[in-house]
Amino acid sequence: MKRDIAIDIAKGIGIITVVWAHLTVACPIKEEIYWFHMPLFFLLSGYFHHQKNNDVSTFLKKKFKAYIIPYIFFFLLAEICFITIYTALGLSDKIFISPSIIIRPYGVLTPLWFFISIFWVSIIYFLICKYSKKESWIHILSIALALIGYTLYKFKIHIPLYIDSSISMVLFYHIGKSLNTHSFLNKSTSNTLWIMFASIVSLAIAAILNSRVDIMINQLGNNLFVYIMAALSGSLFTLIISRYLTYVPYISNVMAYLGRNTLSIFALHMLCFEVGRHLLGFPLLEESTYVDGIYMTIFAIASSLLIAIPLKRIVPFVYNR
Repeated sequence: MKRDIAIDIAKGIGIITVVWAHLTVACPIKEEIYWFHMPLFFLLSGYFHHQKNNDVSTFLKKKFKAYIIPYIFFFLLAEICFITIYTALGLSDKIFISPSIIIRPYGVLTPLWFFISIFWVSIIYFLICKYSKKESWIHILSIALALIGYTLYKFKIHIPLYIDSSISMVLFYHIGKSLNTHSFLNKSTSNTLWIMFASIVSLAIAAILNSRVDIMINQLGNNLFVYIMAALSGSLFTLIISRYLTYVPYISNVMAYLGRNTLSIFALHMLCFEVGRHLLGFPLLEESTYVDGIYMTIFAIASSLLIAIPLKRIVPFVYNR
């Protein structure tokens, strides 16, 4: 199947929002970004879901290679680099490692939670598709899981290994698969303009209601409907913008390149923040200004891409998913 550059561009936009939003006060629209940037990545992952082979063990091996192997590799790489830097700078007393970090990464490892969660989401969705006789049941079960995920959030029930967050995200994975099935990116301009308008209205409503979302901890806002609409609206808006950007030569090339390299940026940008702070004098994340946020975002993305160049040659199995 021919690679769709619009999807790569959407990933590129998404990864910029991920990096920028991790700069806390340096990102003036952090809360708004959190409404949709992670649902967007689950949606884009679902866009490429294939159910051709219904063998569970084969699918498990494939997804283990795609998500858990990179998780293990980048976990070790980032943690070793972090310990080495802090030891070399005489800050070994600030190094604290708890055994729980393996299943709940924090610090420079925090973004790796996504690798664990998308693994569960893909497995859950595979099983739904495998044992559902009709497509309508897939719709129903995906919505039901969203309701269960929101109930877990409301009752403050957390399941280890981000399973609670994963349950909540199955719906967006399913929506991504459905968008591909119905060729969403090939719809007419008039339809996409209406979707953009509806998206803006939905995001405005979410802003008025001040609904705070953080998918990593399964924090899903004050209203289930508003959270789903904000997440879906932001994701669809990004996809539509990405489609139009395909007609803008240089910008589309840059954004698509970022989109094709989200793996490294996801895994390494928090480590790059630490490198920049200790070696280049960057401010603390919570003390950075809006201007700091711009150059720190650029630095973290560029550094992650540079690190990826030799890694792709040394450990190609991490990238060949």
